[in-house]
Amino acid sequence: MLTSRFRRPFILFLRLMLIVIAIGSFAMLPGHSRAGDTEFLGSLDGELVPNTEDLDQIIFRPLRDLSKVKFASPPPTDASITAGRLYDPLRDKSAILALLVLEEGEQPFLYADLDLDNVISDAERFPMKSQEFGSPYILQTTVQLPFKNALFKSYPVVVQYYKNVTWDELKEGENLLLQSKAAFAQGSVDVEGKKTLVEYGFNPQSKKISVNNGWLGVDGDGDDYIDLDRFSPEAAEARDETVVFRIGNRFVSTKKVDLEKNQIIMREHPASDYKRVELTVGSELPDFQFSDFDGKKESFRSFAASTCSSISGHCGAGHVVENCRIKNSPIHDFRPGVLRYSA
Repeated sequence: MLTSRFRRPFILFLRLMLIVIAIGSFAMLPGHSRAGDTEFLGSLDGELVPNTEDLDQIIFRPLRDLSKVKFASPPPTDASITAGRLYDPLRDKSAILALLVLEEGEQPFLYADLDLDNVISDAERFPMKSQEFGSPYILQTTVQLPFKNALFKSYPVVVQYYKNVTWDELKEGENLLLQSKAAFAQGSVDVEGKKTLVEYGFNPQSKKISVNNGWLGVDGDGDDYIDLDRFSPEAAEARDETVVFRIGNRFVSTKKVDLEKNQIIMREHPASDYKRVELTVGSELPDFQFSDFDGKKESFRSFAASTCSSISGHCGAGHVVENCRIKNSPIHDFRPGVLRYSA
């Protein structure tokens, strides 16, 4: 039995413990917002976007015997026609017969047997046009490969024709064309009331999106554009991993993309989960540790200082090095802590 002398402090202690337990229980509730628990929702647009950053070359060769191809409406008899096979991302092979038709004084156009029925219909005729603010020597069209999917109804393929281009590998009468193979599913996610652009590589064979494999992109600086540059912090190629991106001062990854429900779920991470080193031209490169080929631990700062010193003899730690070059490297400013490279 507690005496009155100890009863009051004991009751206060019990009350304090109950408050601590209540706070701890609340923190474990699913709806409590903490880094790692906070989720952001979004949706995808209804059309895929071709990846024009990575194009494949195709050489179209002269087609002199038109009897080998069936047309709903035959091309002009005086036209120059070259033919080739476009890569079909849905079937993962070069299966689409395509013809480039060039007629004096007329706009070039492309025939493409998209349904693979060996007949070129009028709907499979695509005009080649120069793009706004683009080169007048690069003509382009986009063909849509039909397929069945919960959200997307076609797969876009960009085809470019390089007009009057000479190339050592081109023989007389041949033409150089380029085509896209990959495509992105783009959408937006609501992050604290702001729509953030996101994109995911779409697998044309499985017709699915993986959040742990393939290309991922997030508009981290809010300019409604995802920079696909090799050093960009806004894009990455995942390889069985969770990629964390920075959006302002928040750090997020994609938890799930549900094509059936058209729903994107992103989750927040603590800053410690963000492992990327953001590189931009002229920016300061943070110091970091690495192991050399002999297994020796070294820091970037000491490596930079010793490497520059061995080249010019004037590149010591703390010195400004504007002309210190590494042989066969685009790096042209390699002083400790600063990395400037030629883009």
